[in-house]
Amino acid sequence: MNIDELRISYILAMLHRPNDSIIGVEIGTAWGDNAVRMLRARDNLHLTLVDINIQSPLKNAMIEFNHRTKQIQMQSAEAAKLFPDNHFDYIYIDADHTYPYVKGDLEAWYPKAKPGSIFAGHDLDDGDVKKAVYEFFKEKDKRVYGIETIWPTGEIEAPILQKRFGIGNTAFIYKTDWWMIK
Repeated sequence: MNIDELRISYILAMLHRPNDSIIGVEIGTAWGDNAVRMLRARDNLHLTLVDINIQSPLKNAMIEFNHRTKQIQMQSAEAAKLFPDNHFDYIYIDADHTYPYVKGDLEAWYPKAKPGSIFAGHDLDDGDVKKAVYEFFKEKDKRVYGIETIWPTGEIEAPILQKRFGIGNTAFIYKTDWWMIK
């Protein structure tokens, strides 16, 4: 596993807890590429995957990690109610990108992050995501960081993108992530 295959926010979470277990949640898991990368990078990551539609590529990808993962198929804000406040060391949001859902996810999941944890998400270049993230953290007087990266498709994404869009294994995906330290 190359460290450059990991999202900056997860690298920060690993650096923050170099020897300790990480309790994480990924909200909006799609095909599981990001989850697989995180789980392979750290043997002591315990990851909950929340998605309204758990698909077979994700289920197949998680077989080798079943002892460290839990999959929850439900609307993300509802799933947040299953966990106590201050529970997670790392939260990554990449679910519905429309403004009301992003704002709802931020409101539902932010209390679930432990103080000092990494609270992060994807697609800051999307107008609704950017608006919701900036408004939410401005109200809390918290600093948010963002980064743009371009990287090759992953082992799970590549065949799906090939089948759906004719994009091969050498395709690159433009990613814009945001993160903050609670």
